[in-house]
Amino acid sequence: MEQKTLLVVAGIVQKGKKVLIAQRMQDTQNDPLKWEFPGGKVELLEDPKTAIRRELQEELGITVSVGELFDYVSYIYKRKGKKHHVVVLFFLCTTHKEPKCVGCEQVRWVLPKDLFSYDFVAADVKILKKLGAK
Repeated sequence: MEQKTLLVVAGIVQKGKKVLIAQRMQDTQNDPLKWEFPGGKVELLEDPKTAIRRELQEELGITVSVGELFDYVSYIYKRKGKKHHVVVLFFLCTTHKEPKCVGCEQVRWVLPKDLFSYDFVAADVKILKKLGAK
């Protein structure tokens, strides 16, 4: 059986002491209405930093400066009885623009200590802990 790994990027967009989170669209296949650090799939032969800039422009209408890799998560999720492997690269980012909900239900700037008040996708939970959420 062939195993494919999906490479995904996510931005930990910072403004002061707060980070940006986005709520998935209601009609999405995976985890509708759950919260996440915004991002998306890396296209074939695309550099991950280029991918995070593109995804945040498409989803939130913002231009970001991409910093260092904060962490990564290797996660296996099940959908329709099949297992899927995803590796998510989380990059520290900054922006001077206010995000708009282009590809999400809503966005919020949140203090790290308040992140666990939101229902996050499972792959992001490790990152919540590392950011200092209680």
